[in-house]
Amino acid sequence: MFLGCYTPPPFVHPAPAEVTMSDSLPATEPADPAIPAEVEAPTEEPVAATTSTFDDAEVEPYKGFTVKTPLSIVDEAGQPVAVLGKPGVEVTVLTEAALRVKVRCDGCDPVVTGYLQSDAVRR
Repeated sequence: MFLGCYTPPPFVHPAPAEVTMSDSLPATEPADPAIPAEVEAPTEEPVAATTSTFDDAEVEPYKGFTVKTPLSIVDEAGQPVAVLGKPGVEVTVLTEAALRVKVRCDGCDPVVTGYLQSDAVRR
């Protein structure tokens, strides 16, 4: 009869997921003191705001209206520039991509330009 001890290998914390751009409001990071220091986010330089991860296609500008609420119009870096709390806000679509459209919000005061989800705008 054998008696022995087994010690499992030490637990290695997985690296946090990287998010490069979001078409929604950015989430705030929890201030949880229980998170170990080795799980902190990497300290890489941010991507320049002029680079886009989407291929925007120029279109003939057309008028449209928002159909969802709440909506955030975000800039190139994903930071909100306007929050729309009601449907039917008039926008002018300037460029289109598979997941987003670049709009000028004519129904906003002041008028702002930014990005919305493509399914949030109807002609």
